[in-house]
Formats: sequence, C-alpha cells, structure tokens
Amino acid sequence: MLNLSSFVKLEKENNFIYSRVEKVGSHQVIQFSYVYNANTKFNTETLVNCRGITFDLESGELLALPFPKFFNIEESGTTLTKDLKIKKIMYASKKLDGSLIFPILLDGDIHMCTKLSTTNKYAVKSTNIVRNSKAQSNFIKGCKEKNITPLFEYTSPENQIILHYPNEELTLIGLRCEKTGECIPLDQYKIPSTIKVTNLIYNVTIESLLETAKTKRGEEGVVVLFSDGQIVKIKNIWYTKNHHAISLMRTRDIAKSHLSGYSDDIISTLNIMGNNSKLKAYKEGVKIVDKYYLNLQQEVDTLILKIIKAPSSKLAWQEHGHSSLYKVAINIHKKKMSLGDYILRKRIKDFDLDKLDEQR
Repeated sequence: MLNLSSFVKLEKENNFIYSRVEKVGSHQVIQFSYVYNANTKFNTETLVNCRGITFDLESGELLALPFPKFFNIEESGTTLTKDLKIKKIMYASKKLDGSLIFPILLDGDIHMCTKLSTTNKYAVKSTNIVRNSKAQSNFIKGCKEKNITPLFEYTSPENQIILHYPNEELTLIGLRCEKTGECIPLDQYKIPSTIKVTNLIYNVTIESLLETAKTKRGEEGVVVLFSDGQIVKIKNIWYTKNHHAISLMRTRDIAKSHLSGYSDDIISTLNIMGNNSKLKAYKEGVKIVDKYYLNLQQEVDTLILKIIKAPSSKLAWQEHGHSSLYKVAINIHKKKMSLGDYILRKRIKDFDLDKLDEQR
C-alpha cells in the first residue's frame, strides 16, 4: 500500500531519499524521489515508486503516481536478455529525449509537475500548455477521475539533452493506475486523437530490438512493455555514445554521468557493444567517484550532527562557520540540495581529465 507515512519513514531511514514540499494553491504538496547514492538498491515497493510520487501533505491523499523505477536490459538480474527473450512483448514505445511531466489536480485546477518540482520552468511551461488546451485539460481530468496518472514527456528547443526537438510539445508516454500501480497499456485506453501519443512499435522481439539498438541513429531508444507489466529500457548505442563518458572515458566525464544517474544506461550500452575494455574502465571510474562521494558524505554528515547539537544557530555558526561545507551541510540537511548536486555544481573539477581506458 503506497501511503504518505511509508515514504516519510523511508526518507528518515535512508539519506538518499529526498523530499520537497511546495505550496500549490492552498495546499502543501510533498514529492519524494531518490538522489545518487553508491549503494541504492530498489528492492522494496516504496523504493521502486520513489520517483516523484506526490501527496497532499495535510490529507495524505495520493496526487500522482509516476512510472516505477525500471531498468535497462542487462542492468539487473530481472532484465537479463536470456529471460526476456521468452516473455511476451505487448509493444515497444519510442523513448523521447526530454523531461517526464505529470499532472496533479487540486480544487479542480491542473498543475503539471516534474519528478521533484511543481514550480520549475518545465513544470510551469507544461502547465501553461495544458491550461491553454481544452483537449489536454479534458483528457487529464478524465484520467484523474478514474484514478489514473497520465505521464507525458516535455520536449522543446530549450530543453535539449542530446536530440533536438523543433517545437514545444507534451507527448503522452504512459498511464498508471493510482489504486493498483498497474501501468495501463496505451493501446487499451481510449485516447482522443487530439492527444499526441508516443509511437508504439508492434511485432518485435528482444533480439530484433537489440539489433536495432546497434545501428539506429537520431533516436534515444525504446521502452518495452511486457504482458506481465514489466518495463525495460533499451538505449540506442548511437545515443549513449554521445555522452562524453563513453566517447572520452575521462574521470570527470564519468563523474558527471554517474552523479546525474546515467551509469545504468552507459553500462547497459557498453554490455550490448561488447566493449569490455571501456566497460572495465568505466566501472573503475565509478569506483573513484563512489569513494569520493562516500568520503565527502561522511564529512558532511559529521558536520550536520555538530550543527544540530549546537545550543543555537549562532553558536553553531561561531563554532563551525569556518568550514567550507557549513552552508552546504545546512542546505543538505534542509533538503534544499543533494550532495550529488553540490559535487556537480562546485566540486566536479576535483576529478581529473585523464582517460582511464588509455592507462591500461
């Protein structure tokens, strides 16, 4: 059962769980997600669903249930090619290179959200798109009346990651039942023709999709939905190669990718490519980043404890304000930033530019 108290408990017990509270209209809304952590294991229902799940803080009402955490092929023991080959594929859908967006409905008003904000620029832009489209608004309200969270990808020229999209658009990429957690197949739900839906690909096998991933250019990849509800990602090698972490294999680039959550995609792609040399080098880079992260985390956690134990904030500043991590520790403790974000913004130059695959 997914309820607010279980996620509050999860956050208290795990320093890699992150929540954010924002005022939306007259409501306090809380969202939970995970941040980078070297030892994160998605082995419980709450952890798997800690990807932007949204509640009303006062009533505890579930407001939105985005996708559960799902993995790349060959990334985990549940996504091995040999096992997936024998499962029935419902369809594969084109994976867009944008930002996941989903709605909450409060007092009859639609507010679009990212995984950890109702107020960042992509959430605001998406809200404006929906509110200016009667078709979009009616579709979303119809879904919410049935306790379904519709999931969209926001793409625009301003939100370019690798692929360029000429127009600002919301594309429907999924539907999730808030009562059961089931991912509802897009072709089994009545969707008006006015709603843009991601391309669905039928009559494919794992083998054919993997072959396509080796040669397909200009697209990110596909998301595969199986008949038992399992979801698996297959990234195109061309797309993942565009990450400097693979093309350059420098420690700093690996740190950027790893701390941004791309390691699962990159390792999966290197496995598909069969490039054992780069795979080994990348994993060595990850170990360097993990060690750095954990050492800094210990230092920050120790400082946070000292600040909390100080009799007053004034004394805390007098005793510990000299530390370069003082403001960082306070912001992390108040959930205003994550340690991974801090490293990416301020400490990324601590990692060198040596190519790991040339040190062999």
